[in-house]
Formats: sequence, C-alpha cells, structure tokens
Amino acid sequence: MILRSDYAGPMTRSAQAMFARAERRAKRAGPKPSGEPVARPPSPFSQALQRLGLTATMVRHWEEAGIVEFKRVGGRRIIDDNALECLTTILQLRRAGFTIRQITWTSDILPPTVSAMRHALEARQGLTEIARATTIARAIVTGRNAT
Repeated sequence: MILRSDYAGPMTRSAQAMFARAERRAKRAGPKPSGEPVARPPSPFSQALQRLGLTATMVRHWEEAGIVEFKRVGGRRIIDDNALECLTTILQLRRAGFTIRQITWTSDILPPTVSAMRHALEARQGLTEIARATTIARAIVTGRNAT
C-alpha cells in the first residue's frame, strides 16, 4: 500500500477514504513483522524424505506408479513405519538398478509388499554375484585381468 506521504495524486475524498481504511487495517494487524521471512518448521514427511535423500517429486511419482501408498490426514501424506520401510526398500531396489516398472512387477498387487520387493532385491543381488563370479572365472581361464 502506498503511504499517504508518498501519494502524489489529488487528495480526493476517495483517496482519503482509501488511506483511512489502510490505516485502520494496519492498526488491527498489529506491529509490522521484520523483513525476514518466517520459516515454517519442516513437516515429518519432508524430514523423512531428507533423511532418505529423496525429493517430494520422486515420491509423488512412485505414488502415482502405485508402488507406495500413504495414509493421509487433511490431504497431507503421513509417513508411518510401513510407508518408511516401503520407501527404504524401493530406494534399495532403485540403487540396485530396478526401474519403476520392474518394481511394480515384483508383486501381483499394488503397492507391492515389502517382502515381495525384498525378495526381488535378493534375487537381483544373487544374479549380480553370479555375474561377478562368472567374470572372474572367465578371466582366470583366459588369463586376462578380471577388473
């Protein structure tokens, strides 16, 4: 709002009424806040995401794909122990090289159960170990460097 002292136009009744309203509102609002923005404390949801190294966009994408499900209160996602365990397992699967589509295929139901996702992760890790052992054995047989 422009201050009365900065107003360069004619001081008509309309302008006087405008300034009077602005002054009344300012009195009702109380003291002016300092120029610094007030930081809201992070929600438990955002704190959990920060701990896991995830972004809200990633989690929203996973939720849309149907691999994770959250309880909601007032339209806000709530991370309970089950959801946290599910997010951790999905993160492990993603780091192991699974795509979102492959994660959805780990179970016949959506969202997949944590045990189904863990089973898929163990299978992938087993395949990785077999591939590593095969590479080492092939290198030994051929006499080449395995690394």
